[in-house]
Formats: sequence, C-alpha cells, structure tokens
Amino acid sequence: MSASGTTLPSYELVTIHTFDEVRKKAYDIHDHALNIIIRLWKDKDHQVVKFCLHLDKEKEDEAEVSYALRNHTPWKLSNGPPCRAFCGEPNRLIYQLNRYVYRYFQHGVECDGNLQFVDRMQDFLRDLHYECICCGRNLHAGRALLRSAACTKECSVELRKSQLRIRCTETRIGWFTLSLLLDAAQLAVEFGHFAHLPPLPIGWSGKDFQDTLLRLCGGDRSTIVKDAFNGLKPTELFMSWIQTSYRGCLVWWNDCPRTYFPNLDPGLVFLVNSKHETETAFLKRQECYRGHTALVFHGTSLDRLYPILWEGLQVLSSTNLSYTGRAAFGKGIYLAKKSSDAAAYCSWPERARTQRPFYHLVLLVCELLNPRFHRALNSDGTETGYYLTSNPQDVILRAVVMAGSREQFTNINTLGLQEYLRERTNGQSTAVISTPTVMTPSSSSPSSISPQYAERSWISS
Repeated sequence: MSASGTTLPSYELVTIHTFDEVRKKAYDIHDHALNIIIRLWKDKDHQVVKFCLHLDKEKEDEAEVSYALRNHTPWKLSNGPPCRAFCGEPNRLIYQLNRYVYRYFQHGVECDGNLQFVDRMQDFLRDLHYECICCGRNLHAGRALLRSAACTKECSVELRKSQLRIRCTETRIGWFTLSLLLDAAQLAVEFGHFAHLPPLPIGWSGKDFQDTLLRLCGGDRSTIVKDAFNGLKPTELFMSWIQTSYRGCLVWWNDCPRTYFPNLDPGLVFLVNSKHETETAFLKRQECYRGHTALVFHGTSLDRLYPILWEGLQVLSSTNLSYTGRAAFGKGIYLAKKSSDAAAYCSWPERARTQRPFYHLVLLVCELLNPRFHRALNSDGTETGYYLTSNPQDVILRAVVMAGSREQFTNINTLGLQEYLRERTNGQSTAVISTPTVMTPSSSSPSSISPQYAERSWISS
C-alpha cells in the first residue's frame, strides 16, 4: 500500500471480440486491438479511488509502450466524470468506457460489486451503442446506431470538451469517409444549400464559412488533419463541424462482400445511421407496420449528400433543388426497386467549380416502410418499378455507394444486402422485409416514369 493509502493497481482484461470491422471503425479501434486493459486503484476499504483504461497494443512503438506502462496518469473519482482522455491515446470507445467506470464506482460498491465488475463491463460493451456516450441514458434506437451518440444538447456540450480524435474518429482511420464528407460539404456550400445544412459555428456567416471551407479544402488534406489535431483555429472547429454537425454516423464498409456489389470497386460503400431521434422515430413507425419494409435505391448528386445526412430525404418539389421537369405521379420522394433505375439520376452537379473526384456519383440505399402502400402504378394498374412517398418519415438512409460510372451501380444483390442490413439494424434475419419485385417502367407506356419526367432532387429522383 502506498503512502496515500491506496494499493497497487489491480488489472482486469475485457475482450472486444464481439466488435465487427464496421463497429471497430466507428469507435476508432485499431486492427490489432483484442482487449481492454483496466487498472483499478483501491483504498484500504477496497473501494476504487482511481482508474485508467487502455486498448492493448495502443502504440506500435515498444519504447512508447514501455514508457506509458511506467507513467500512468489515472483518473480520480473525486474529480467527477472524465471529460477528456487523461491516460494514453484519445479514443472514442475508451472515452465512453471511462465514463461508465466512473458511474459504476462513484458512490462506492459492496464486495460483490467489485467481483461483478468485469461481467457488467462485458454486458455494457455488448450494448454500449444503445446508450448515450456521455450519461449512459438509453437512446431507444434499437440496434440501428453504429456507435453511441449524445442524447441531449447538454451531453453534446459535454462531448465537445473532449479531444477532436474522440469526437471525430474519421479523422484518423476513416480517410475515405473524411474525404467524402469534405467533398460533400464543400459542394453543398459552393451551391449555397445553407437552408438545408446544420447550423454553422457560432459567429460564422455563410460567407465566412464558405471562404474558410474553400481555402482549407484547396490545401493538402493531410496538413488539414494535422492542424486540426493540434487544435489550430479555425481548422479544428471546421473539422469538428464537418464530422459531427449532421449528428449521424458514416462508416467505411471496407470488408463489404463483393457479392453484394459485383460491379463496384472496393472501398466505396459507406454504412449510415441518422441522428438518433430519427432512428428512434423510424423504429416506432416500423413497429406500427409490423416490421414490413423494403430496401430501395435513390440517385442524387454529391452536392446534396450532406443535406441528406442532416435532414434525411425530403420533399423539395417546386424548389430550386428539384429536377427540371414534371413528376409523373406528383410531388414526393421517388425511390427505385432496381439500383440500375436509380442510377439514371446519379450525376455530377453542373457548374461545379470543385474538382471532380474519380468516384463522384452517389447512390443511396434506403429502407422504406410499408412498400406496397407506396407503389407507383401505371394507369392500367401495372407496377412501374418505383415507389413514391410524400412523408419523409417513411424512408431512412442506410448506405451511401460511390462510383465513377452508372454501370457500376448495376446488379446489386438487393436480397443479400437487405438481409445484412436488417440483421445489423434489427438483430433479426427473418424475411419480414418485402422482396422487391424486379420490374422496369415500360417504355411504351406514356404514364411510366422515365428519367426526363421523374422529379429529382436529393429527395425526389
């Protein structure tokens, strides 16, 4: 026992083998991590007074590892809940676990509480994406969330105190994700879609933000990331806004089975969840429809992607964001059963000053409630292969697919993909999802939808 009355730390090991590759990326868990190392310092009454948590193999450099093992800076429970990384590398998962450990021990525990701690930690790890990253309150979004989020404005403010790497995991390991968010935000600002973007940082006008965005995006992106990590203003504030203001999660699906997207290059599929309030509302509506949904597709342009991440698909007919032409079946959100049909509406925005990336076409994979009710039918009652809904709450974004040509969006394995997404978001692989019928609008029918008549925006294709 030390002079301060605390014992030498006890060590616990908790495995993270239940995390798949997508969730590891969402939480900034490096490829070699297998366990969480927990160190607990106790007083003479066997109550925890200090603690620290680390991912194993936190640093590849053995000298740095040795130094870290000898120079811990554990958190004292008397300091209140930890608001920043305090020992070791900043990490989103460790941040959330640090706050859980604080809540668990803050009022003291009985002897069996110490014995049950590791089991409770394993249970928490299994369910942590259900809960607020700061306070632990249930988010009521089921399994839909790829990672935890802040449940209230107060918790968002608390999370903002943490290091950038905790708030913005894409900055370190999700280079594809970060590049996509930068391109999408840059184009949205360039085309002046401010009415459909999240609130700008306090004190920034649209012009200020646009000037900063164009200046930063025009430079070397690795330098931008370095400056952001070093806390340089306004780079740090800008990077935080890009990656957090839409309040959802976009994760690169690098191990996506090739059988789902046979014509697509690797590394171009991103799984998505919306803000947790949207996911919760969709889950409740899904229960009303007895889980009956269909996987559908929506083509759009890259300048509209960031507003979609923020607002979801919206009915913007008769606005400057709708497609020039008339909607064959009225105002609403048009969705296609076949990815090849939706691909006809994927385009690079005209008059864009931003340099066009090689992968510049955007296809959205969405989940639609009660698909039979939303079928768009020809005048003779036959199906067109499209859906139409005027209620944005009936559709939610599940994935973003990027390509360099429309042909790469063809032959997507809808059944396999929807089985995977259904199991991930709802924890079940049973066929409650309706099987989309493969039907193409008839070219001979004057009332069938074709690209020149279908209304297209990021919400109406």
